[in-house]
Parts: sequence; C-alpha cells; structure tokens
Amino acid sequence: MSCSKCNVSLAGSECVEKDNKHFCINCYNSQFGKICTVCQTLIPIGTQYASYGEKYWHRLCFRCATCNESLTTYKIGDDGQHYCSTCYNEKYGPKCIVCQKAITISLYVETEGGLCHEDCFRCSSKTCGKKLDDGYIPKDNAFFCQDCYNEIISTQIFTDIFACPSFVLTELLRKEQINMKSIAQTHKTELKPTIESIVKELLIPKILNTNLSMLNIEQAQTVLHLFPTIVMNAAVHNGSIQLVAGDLTKQNVDVIVVCSTSEILLKNILEQAGLVVTEEYNRLSSSVDQQNSLIETGPGNLSCKAILFLPWMTSLNQDSKIVSTSISEFVSKSLHHILYHPKVYRTVAFPAIGCGLIQCPVTIAAQAMIDAAIAKLKETMLYFTVSFVIFPNQFNVHQGFANRLALIQSPSEPFGSVQYSFSSRYKTMIIMNC
Repeated sequence: MSCSKCNVSLAGSECVEKDNKHFCINCYNSQFGKICTVCQTLIPIGTQYASYGEKYWHRLCFRCATCNESLTTYKIGDDGQHYCSTCYNEKYGPKCIVCQKAITISLYVETEGGLCHEDCFRCSSKTCGKKLDDGYIPKDNAFFCQDCYNEIISTQIFTDIFACPSFVLTELLRKEQINMKSIAQTHKTELKPTIESIVKELLIPKILNTNLSMLNIEQAQTVLHLFPTIVMNAAVHNGSIQLVAGDLTKQNVDVIVVCSTSEILLKNILEQAGLVVTEEYNRLSSSVDQQNSLIETGPGNLSCKAILFLPWMTSLNQDSKIVSTSISEFVSKSLHHILYHPKVYRTVAFPAIGCGLIQCPVTIAAQAMIDAAIAKLKETMLYFTVSFVIFPNQFNVHQGFANRLALIQSPSEPFGSVQYSFSSRYKTMIIMNC
C-alpha cells in the first residue's frame, strides 16, 4: 500500500485514511492540515488544538486577548475576541455603581440604581462611610444611613445666577436682589448673595451708513480708543483675516512668522522660544544665504507648531511702490510656504513689518500686507486664518491696520470683539426645615 499523493510505500509507516484513500503523515498535513490563526504555522495531525468556527489554534497559542493566559475555557466578547472569565467580566460584566469596577464575585447588593459590591455598599457621607447592613435611604444617586440622611435634609441649598456686564448700571442687580428677597421671605429662608467676576466675549456692532467706507474708518478710530484690545475679523473667501493687539510670542497659532532682518524682533523671538530654537536657527542660518532664504524651526517654548524666519530688506527713503511690493512679496512667500506645506496648517500670525526703524508709512504697510493675504487666501480652499499682531503701545500702527481691515469687512460682520469682565451675582437660599 502506498500514499495516494506521493506514492511512497506505507508499509511499516504511520498513515491516515481519508475518503477511502491513504496518505503518509507529511502529505496529509500538507493537504488537509489546519493552520494556526495566531502563528500561521501548521497544526500537525494528532496534536491538541482549539477551534471556533473556521478558525484553529495550537493549544498554546489559544490565549486570552487581554491577559494572554492560556485558555481552557473561554468566552467570546462583542469584538469577536476570546477572553478568560475574569477578563471577560472585567470588560463586559456588570459594573459596581460606586467604584465602577467589574462585579466578578457573587457577593453584591442590588439597589435601585444598579449593582454594587458588598464592601462598596456604604453610607455616602464623607464623615460616616459605615456599611449599610440595616438598610439605606437613596438620594441623588447616593446611599445614606438614616442618621446622615436626616442631617442632610435639614439644610437644602438652592443657587441662582444673574449676570450683567460690569459697565451696565447696577440697577439690574438691585432689582434682581429685591426679587430674590421677596422669594426668600415667602419661603422663610435666608438669602446669601455673593458677587464674582467672569470674562466673556463681547461683540462690537458696526454702525451702518450710506457712506460706509468713511464711516468704517471713523468708527475704527473711535472703537480703538474705547477698546484697545479689540480683535477685528474680516471673512475672506474660505478663510479670514484678524487684527490682534498683543505680543507675537504669545499667539496660540500654528505658525508664527518672523522678519529675520529685524534685530529687535528676532532677538525677542529667540529668547522667548528658548535655547533649542536658537541653536536650530543658528545652525540652519549658517548654511544658507540669510538675505534670501526661508528658515523653519520648531516652536520651542512658544504655543505654535512652527516658527518661520524670512528676511525683508529695504532702505530708508525708498520709493513707496518698491517698499509696498517688497512687503507684499514677504507676505506672499510666507503664506505660499505655509499653505502648501506637507503638514496642514490653519492659522498664522504676522508682525507688522516696515513700521519700525524703516519708518514705512503705516497706510502702505497695512495695505500691502492685508491685500497680499487676501490674494493668497483666494488661492486655497482651506479654511485659513491670517492674523496681524500689533503691540498695544503701537497705537498709530494699530489704527492704520484697523482702517484697512474695516474697509474689507462686510456690512453684516461685527466691527470686532473684546474679552470683557462681567459681574455675576450668585444668590443662595438656605431653607431650614422646621
């Protein structure tokens, strides 16, 4: 008798019969043997294995998906994995409503809110915590012994909140307090008012007029005097342009752009970003032409994702058209690098360039930078925000950029927004049970 596949004589050798045919061990394993789901190797005939559906495992490969212990008995989870009883109960079993851990033992208490470990079933009062063997009283998803419950309900506290801007006359607060006093007297309660301060965003609306362009400039001058920290915003294509009064190093944006030929700005950025960024910038700048090259570094200590260093060169008393063109190229080159970056960036912050030692007229710098940003935003389908950050003490610069941005805002947009302090009066009524 020979193997039905390889024709090797089976005399004196082990063989396997299948479908009235005889096979040597090797041929049977290669043709009909099962493959382990875990290690993807053969499960030889005659060895122990586990199976589920059309999947097979070596006995030692059949392990719990969580603890990796070998399985003799198992349960199948909702994810199709095999688990030992302990791990299955930890993941899919009922949870104790007190400690939120699985209930894996038979000693538990069934309450109105669910199941609870017997040892977790204690009075919820922080000063008590005794076991509730003599019964309990439920309250607000907690359990109390009779003594603690009686103490808790002896005092009930109700709180109401009434808020108004700090600059609004306190008449609103006064009327609200009179109303609460009346309620307190009706219920024979004690009124305890307190006042706290909260900060919210306050929108500054635009005044509409037929002479819109002139009015926007006049309103910009007035609003900046009233709210020096106002954030102006203008929608452009799928993105927006913002004007922010603040410190460039404090901006929470994806990319901060730095004019590397501005010694004061460069020094400030590197000091704030830290030693790692300083060394990275020095290393990169030593290997490129600093007058023309763009350098990108990590954020260091700043809140951004990257810092972009780009030179901008011009000279005093240069033709205004040449200055305007050079400023536009600075903004365009920076935005092109950011918008088409392998990493997807959504926000960028620029300083106002040309308004320092170069003494470029603010109107030229503002128009060149904002118009260049508009042109680049119209090239992309990304929702992208370009911010121009002006130091609060640079009022004339802030005014020039605000005037330009006001001209491109749509009539439906608010002039801007400010973070403003609101006074909140918290009124607490304590009701004493008689």
